[in-house]
Amino acid sequence: MGGELNDGVPDGDLNERMASLEEQMAALRDQLLNALKEMQDQLNMKLDFNALTDLEKQLMDRLQEMVAGLAKQFADRGDTKKGLKALERQIKNLFDLM
Repeated sequence: MGGELNDGVPDGDLNERMASLEEQMAALRDQLLNALKEMQDQLNMKLDFNALTDLEKQLMDRLQEMVAGLAKQFADRGDTKKGLKALERQIKNLFDLM
């Protein structure tokens, strides 16, 4: 009965359509698996919340250390006044000697 019409469609056309559908299904399955793998890889690369809070704490601690270091580089206001007064006395003594 090969080649006879089955509901108006030749047997050869049905086989071709079936093979085409199977190929399309395989391609779709491969695309879906690739998309799922990519999503899983992206999720694995993302930081979890605990790691993010730990990183934030480390950064804040480092910033506080830097601010403290910068504050130490500048002279204290009282020390600056004492130094200026001493310098003024020395300049006055130099002028007195001349």
